[in-house]
Amino acid sequence: MEYLGIAKDIAQIAFWLVAGAVAVFTYRQARRTVLQPIRTEVFKEQLKVMSEAMSLFVGKHELALRGDFDFNSLFDVNVCFLLDSYATNFFDVQFEPETRKYNSRDCPMRMGKAFMEALADPLGDVADSRAARWARYKTERLFINRQYCEMDQKITRLLENPLLPAKLANLLTQYLAVADQNRSILMELLAVVAKELPARFSTLQAMERIDPLDWPRELWNRYNHQFKHLKPLADEIVAFVRQYFEADSLKNL
Repeated sequence: MEYLGIAKDIAQIAFWLVAGAVAVFTYRQARRTVLQPIRTEVFKEQLKVMSEAMSLFVGKHELALRGDFDFNSLFDVNVCFLLDSYATNFFDVQFEPETRKYNSRDCPMRMGKAFMEALADPLGDVADSRAARWARYKTERLFINRQYCEMDQKITRLLENPLLPAKLANLLTQYLAVADQNRSILMELLAVVAKELPARFSTLQAMERIDPLDWPRELWNRYNHQFKHLKPLADEIVAFVRQYFEADSLKNL
């Protein structure tokens, strides 16, 4: 009788173990069945946002990536503003901003304070000579061209999507940071160039004789020499998206 009681206890334990295992298995299967449609929809939405991100970079060489921001225009408008500020300071030439390359239509965003605005500071010494004033020149304003603003906004919108994988969000943030670095490099270059202008353009006539294929091209070459390349990060972004969405995963949608 004692053995029968032990056997009965063992049988009950085995029954409950099997029943528990079946219950857990059944729960997992049901949970997977319920969540699978949700996961599929999330995956599809991720595919959309990551495909949009990939389309900004795939198949593009360095010059095309720079063209997305139109760094050429960024350079041109800010060189124009530097020369206008110089002419205003030394030769009293007045410009209507909305007729210049840095007008608000073509450059909807601007950063910092303009030099001539700084000269209007009531705390400044108005008795300073023009040369002394220019010696204090700092590139504290940068005009941001429309295409740069639009590209920045495209990437920012992607970053605001909660379905964007953290790794990709980090890569896109780095990409914008490199673009910002190139803006800072331009500001630093223009500050250096400002110190060179009095020796190069001692008269208004000398400024008017600027050869568009000579001096600006020299500055452009100096800028390109310091420019931080966009291609390496763009390649990382494309590689990540391709790895994230493997061909076998897409077939199972």
